[in-house]
Amino acid sequence: MKPAVEETFKKDKSRRPETSIYSRISVFAAGLGVAGLAFLLYLWTLAPTVLYYERPALLDAAMLQSHVYALGITQPTGYPTYTMLAHLFTYLPFGDPAYRANLASAVFGAAAVFFLFLAGLRLSRRILAAAVGALSFAVGNTFWSQAIIAEVYTMNALFVSLVVLVLLVWRDARDDHYLLASAFLMGLSLTHHLTSGLLLPTAALFVLAVDCRTLLKRRLVLKGAGLFVLGLTPYLYLPVRALMRPPISEADPSKLREALGARRRPRVRHPLLDLRAGRRPRPARLSLGILLK
Repeated sequence: MKPAVEETFKKDKSRRPETSIYSRISVFAAGLGVAGLAFLLYLWTLAPTVLYYERPALLDAAMLQSHVYALGITQPTGYPTYTMLAHLFTYLPFGDPAYRANLASAVFGAAAVFFLFLAGLRLSRRILAAAVGALSFAVGNTFWSQAIIAEVYTMNALFVSLVVLVLLVWRDARDDHYLLASAFLMGLSLTHHLTSGLLLPTAALFVLAVDCRTLLKRRLVLKGAGLFVLGLTPYLYLPVRALMRPPISEADPSKLREALGARRRPRVRHPLLDLRAGRRPRPARLSLGILLK
């Protein structure tokens, strides 16, 4: 083996986690511990049912609880992936439908923390550093406040952290199957929240920085484009469910004009998006105070 090639091989190998130190069992156990701790925290402070209505802090929570239970069509962009997955929680044999919808956010949030831990481990090569980073994210006011009510943001964080993790695994393994998986996940994430569209240019820049020749593989690019489109198929829920006349619907995506409109999120005021001075999202400790009354 030539010296230059051998040196490159050593550098690529050094980027991979040392399996002798970070065994799969210990990493999995640590990740589950971090995610489990976050889930117990969310479960302890979880909203027990429909909370008081307040604009704009709790504008969407009650609406999403109703849509999830009835499999309705919520406000643009429709959130088909969230609606279908969160609806599965409504079949649980405990709590009322509102509590079960809230529980879905807690589960999605804990899963996001788990994948964030794995991504942090890929970057830091230290279990403790990854755990501290994931837990710091888990107990942040903004994320915690969204993990205890029916909201879409914890699932969005789940998709983003999963895409980042898959891209990091591709960087270390250089297996193009992981790139194809990330393409599918990015398409799927767009059926949940349009801000996930920012993953596309970010992923492209990441691939260029790691190995620019990868984007010159025509077959790989075509396969990735096909899987990306396949990930968009949950949007079919909107026109199909509209034809079934759901009990709750804020639009009729069975009509082409409204179907296109359902994919465009209108401008709304929300504490998570309002970055003006003096405006901060409602902290999670308020929900804790509600439960302790």
